[in-house]
Amino acid sequence: MNEDKIPFELSDYPDSDSINAEKGDVTPVAEVPEEDLSGYPDAEPKYAGKEAEQQEEMEQHGRALKSRLTAGRRIFLLILVALLIVGFIALYSISGFVSQAFARGLGWGWTGVALLTTAAFLLLTLLWREINGYLRLRSFEKLRTEASLWIDNPANAHVEKRVKKEFGTLLSHLEKAGDAEIQEPLVQIRREMELSDDMQEWIKSTEEVLLKGLDERAGVCIRRESLYVAVGTMVSPYTFLDAAILLWRAVKLVSKVSEVYHIRAGMCGTARIVYRSLVATAVAMITQEVRAALSIEFGRRIPFIGNFFPHFSQGFLNALMIIWVGREARRRCRPLPVPEEEEKRMLHEVLECVRNELKAREDEIKNGRQNSNEGGN
Repeated sequence: MNEDKIPFELSDYPDSDSINAEKGDVTPVAEVPEEDLSGYPDAEPKYAGKEAEQQEEMEQHGRALKSRLTAGRRIFLLILVALLIVGFIALYSISGFVSQAFARGLGWGWTGVALLTTAAFLLLTLLWREINGYLRLRSFEKLRTEASLWIDNPANAHVEKRVKKEFGTLLSHLEKAGDAEIQEPLVQIRREMELSDDMQEWIKSTEEVLLKGLDERAGVCIRRESLYVAVGTMVSPYTFLDAAILLWRAVKLVSKVSEVYHIRAGMCGTARIVYRSLVATAVAMITQEVRAALSIEFGRRIPFIGNFFPHFSQGFLNALMIIWVGREARRRCRPLPVPEEEEKRMLHEVLECVRNELKAREDEIKNGRQNSNEGGN
């Protein structure tokens, strides 16, 4: 670089080291102590008060909706699988029946086809009549869902307000149902609502005054249908006939339970009931095939027990399946969630009733065989 272009000489200026040496040691700056901030209140949340509750409810409803959609897709796929299984076994059984009929002769074959066609038409007619009556009823799925949320969190005022609104709508619906047996309990519940604004008291009064009697009636329907299915499938000789019996009585049971409560299940609840009914039908068809094989195998070795035990086991298993359907129907058609103690009590009573009835049938068969053997001797 050209030195002529420098405007002044920099060498006369002192450097930083000489300045520090003249001043001496520099005193360090004192450290600022850290202040304890634990006593100060936290920052205000983004949502406070009612806004926080509303935001929490919206998130909760969003999660519930997402869960219902996921469960709905799963149930829909399970229903398709159950339909395929039932349809395959039914076609297999019907084709075998028709083949045997035509093997006996042309007249027997066409007679069997006519009987099957008539039976299918009658079955579809019976099913449609029950389904049509079921769909005419009103669903209170929202009340049951909101009541479950309120039971889990009684302090939520917004949920309590919605439950009370749906509760009043339910009572008005039941008052218009025309059931004379529930009119007096409804008047008593209305009186309780006027005396107290406590939602807990409303639910307690409804359980004791109204739903306890309706639960008994629903339990009677489940016991009756389970006995019909147990005895009917125990004496049925064909797989497709077992399927028809169980499917018909399952739909009948769901219709009866909904009539008891004057309420039907929601869309998701109905899908679950349909799924259970199809699974019960498939189990009845499979057990019929297993029973036929066991009767042939054990009947040769143990004449009486080998012939009867598979029939008894099949009837009892099918009774369990119809009870399974009935419990789901009662859970979905009941306006409030089913108490756990009531669920256990009803199941115990139904199983005991079915066991006693099948034991009585067993004794009748034993006595009949003994009498026939004595007569032959």
